[in-house]
Amino acid sequence: MDPESRYSSVEQLVQEIADFRGGFATSAENASPIRHAFLFMKRHRRVTITLLIGSLLFMAVYAFSFYQLRQERTELKDEVDLLRQIAIPPELREAVHRRKSSN
Repeated sequence: MDPESRYSSVEQLVQEIADFRGGFATSAENASPIRHAFLFMKRHRRVTITLLIGSLLFMAVYAFSFYQLRQERTELKDEVDLLRQIAIPPELREAVHRRKSSN
């Protein structure tokens, strides 16, 4: 083992052990940000679970609302198409169609 990588004092070693036991990353493991996040979630399980459930509920409500809006839009388009067919005589419909085609 490289002497440079050893703890320079007993206090540093004690602090590393305390960090490890407390659920924190130690300097010896050279933890990545993902590891830090995992350890944070492990230390704060209730908060993590609450946020996860809240996020899932939010996404479910958002998805349901989006689905409902698409359904309403489709229904309104169908109603508008039906009203156009009923309200506009065929001759006038053809004239409007020809006018749109010429532009």
